[in-house]
Amino acid sequence: MSQLSQGFAIEPAFSMEAVIRRSISTLFSYPTLFFGLATLAALSSMAVQPLTHNTSSLGLVFLLALFSGLLLYLVQGAIACGVVIVLIGNDEPEWSEVCSKAFVSIGRLFLLVLCLALFVGGCTLILIPLTYFMGKAALLIVALPALVLFAALFCSWALAAPICVLEELGPIKALYRSAELTRGYRWQILGLFVLAFVCFGTVAFVLLIPLGAPSTDSGHLLYLIQSLPLFILSTFNTAFIDVMVGVIYCDLVAIKDKEETAPGEPAE
Repeated sequence: MSQLSQGFAIEPAFSMEAVIRRSISTLFSYPTLFFGLATLAALSSMAVQPLTHNTSSLGLVFLLALFSGLLLYLVQGAIACGVVIVLIGNDEPEWSEVCSKAFVSIGRLFLLVLCLALFVGGCTLILIPLTYFMGKAALLIVALPALVLFAALFCSWALAAPICVLEELGPIKALYRSAELTRGYRWQILGLFVLAFVCFGTVAFVLLIPLGAPSTDSGHLLYLIQSLPLFILSTFNTAFIDVMVGVIYCDLVAIKDKEETAPGEPAE
């Protein structure tokens, strides 16, 4: 992927403002592709959510979570492929090209989702007994450090899905590669995700005030009416965040490439 450092002019330094600006311009340069892919992810989440709430089987919940995670990563990988094509300026991204690139990596993405699910599940099984036996003290002694650790790992592994698709690496190597790329930039990456979630969460909260939370108890028609604004917001949220992940990947690969080719010089 060294062509990324040659295919477009990166910013003098990695910054939140530059990533947001580049993400918005990239997203709206080909809105049909990026919003179309994000719609697939939003539709799957809407379809899986009632099944998850209406079952008491932990096995089924786990399988549904794996399916949702796999589809989200497929969409993120396809969008990242489109972002790379846009930023290096080689050609216009096509549906067939980005989707085929993502589906070729479906096995690697499934293993990535499985690894992350097992990791989170294992940590949860450890934390729940600790917090139960330690009581309120666990909030400061266990919960707060665990939250910091999860935030650090989230930022370290944020690029794993695009790496699986674009660099064709397995899940463990993709996680390691993502940690290498994000080293030195994780606070800024965390700030980008927090800013995005706060903005979209605020808009979602404002929408829920006049419409109320969607509920099937009020009838299917009213449920659809209540869900439509949140569905549109979820689609926009998914499209923006996945494009942003693709932009972060491109910028960091370009920066790291220049650091490796010119050791001792400041990154451009």
